[in-house]
Amino acid sequence: MRRTLVAILSTSLGILVACSDRAPTSPEIGTQAVEASSSKAAGRDRHVVVVAPRSDGFVQPGVWGSDKASLTITQDAATLEILSSTLPTGGCFGAYGEIPRPIPNGPFSIAGTYTQLIGAYPGKIQYAAQHSGVVEADRLTITITVPALQQAFGPFLLTRGVNSSWTPCLYP
Repeated sequence: MRRTLVAILSTSLGILVACSDRAPTSPEIGTQAVEASSSKAAGRDRHVVVVAPRSDGFVQPGVWGSDKASLTITQDAATLEILSSTLPTGGCFGAYGEIPRPIPNGPFSIAGTYTQLIGAYPGKIQYAAQHSGVVEADRLTITITVPALQQAFGPFLLTRGVNSSWTPCLYP
């Protein structure tokens, strides 16, 4: 019984000593402590960085482009137009990929489709595809992998705000 009483008293005394050097935590006294500490810091220069909202972790709607591809992002999907390699630069796009959902910031891999435009009926051939890449600030790298063709298109390095719009090729 005596050991229990000594242990309780020792623990209580230890808690009192441990908490005695700490700042008060009540709202009134805590606010005064914050005001006092901020007035000390007022003489120092402060570096403020403004960070754009994350928008739920998805890339905002807009256009991304380069001299080889153009990506248009809407609220719910995206379309990547790939410039035809068989015609002169600036001509038309000969294929496009469709991503059926929003693109997340950072690395991504999304199932979608790849459509090759052709000059004969029915005008296009559509394949299942995997769109993968990474979004870093105003740069987006994307590659389309088409298992049925055993081919990958890209990587395409795109920049936000670059509008590279072309018309679809009639005979790629």
